[in-house]
Amino acid sequence: MIVYTYKKESVNLEDEPFSSGGEGEVRRVTSCPSRFNSVCAKLYFKPKQTKEQEKKIRFMVENPPSNFVGSSMMLAWPLETLYNQSGTFIGFLMPTAFPDSKKLTILILPKLKRALKAEWYKFDKEYNIKYALVSRMKLINNIAIPIHILHATNKYILKDFKPDNVLVTPTGKVTIVDMDSIQICDVGRLLFPGTAATDTYIPPEFYKGVGQNKMDVLTKSWDNFAVSVVFYQLLFGLHPYVVVPYVDSEESNTIPYCIKENLFPFGVNASKIKSFAKLHNNFNVVPPQIQQLFKRAFGLNPHDRPQAMEWGKTIKQVLDSVVIVEPGPVVPPPPPPVLEYNIIAVPSNNGYITFSANTEKAGKIISIYDNPENGYELGELSYSTASSIVRLGRKRTFVMPNSDVKVCATFVKKKSGSKGWIAWIVIGAIAWWVAFLLLVSLFL
Repeated sequence: MIVYTYKKESVNLEDEPFSSGGEGEVRRVTSCPSRFNSVCAKLYFKPKQTKEQEKKIRFMVENPPSNFVGSSMMLAWPLETLYNQSGTFIGFLMPTAFPDSKKLTILILPKLKRALKAEWYKFDKEYNIKYALVSRMKLINNIAIPIHILHATNKYILKDFKPDNVLVTPTGKVTIVDMDSIQICDVGRLLFPGTAATDTYIPPEFYKGVGQNKMDVLTKSWDNFAVSVVFYQLLFGLHPYVVVPYVDSEESNTIPYCIKENLFPFGVNASKIKSFAKLHNNFNVVPPQIQQLFKRAFGLNPHDRPQAMEWGKTIKQVLDSVVIVEPGPVVPPPPPPVLEYNIIAVPSNNGYITFSANTEKAGKIISIYDNPENGYELGELSYSTASSIVRLGRKRTFVMPNSDVKVCATFVKKKSGSKGWIAWIVIGAIAWWVAFLLLVSLFL
């Protein structure tokens, strides 16, 4: 696929996307002008190919943050607008995320998924909690840097910051994506609104009217709340507002309700919380400086929330004071053994059966061989597990289930075929006719 830059330079893209979302898809670049290195292309679907979106992306191209691509972090910032052959705006070029990147969502769960490769186990709190917390704090620092760079422009607010929009590598490199959804202002005047935000990362002031109008100008405090929520999830494996309030209603069982009511387990409204998950207790394990940042982030004053730069500085101070002893090579737990199950023949009258194997893994094909006695033939086959019986009829194969099986065979007497009787009748008739003719010839 060939597209064109604002300067009408040709850019070759792969025919198929490697990622897609609600607004468009992302394709790899196979060739482009030499002024771009390691880039990919985001192509919008038709509804997003508007003049207003083109103006927004052009503004971003012409007003980038300083140093938004570094050795350990980057913003997936628009580098150039793209057009089709007829000159219609269709998307933009942006930096390609670091190799081996995955969504931050894999690290905000209570436990690390065992399907991940060994290099991710540095973040596994079950393997080595101290080293995992240090690795996660380093990652927080690398996330805070690009957000600080963005906020330092005094033009851009992320508005919809969440783990889905952060890509990370096993070595802690960070890419912030979905940059085209940000809010853009200039000297307090709204130029381009941001997209709708995710309700579990929206600050409490939203429920007092702030940001409910798409054209409202949001400040950094909006992002500071969402950033702190993500950092809490990264350190403790759950959302800070996952609690059970004393108020019992359908609404009170939701995270947005708990955000609206400021129900943080270690905040000013802790007395309104009936109970919370044990994972929250790990809050008391982290250094007091970090605890204070979270208490301010989830307090009543939006302007007191720590900014990205303060997060970065505090984390660095903590890490500088910690003696870090890296563990040996991280070896993930071995996968569970693949079980082989028994295949047992139930004794039969007038014959017996054998199998292609006497033990086998689930999903494998098993063949049955019948051995009837003289004058007998196979009647019917079936097999049973602890919970079911499967009738095979005269089919001599089955797929091994994930349990032991017992195979039963019945043998029946062979039936003489009707064709044999007919043959004897025909032969008898012919013999009778021949004898009749011979008898007649004697009297002639």
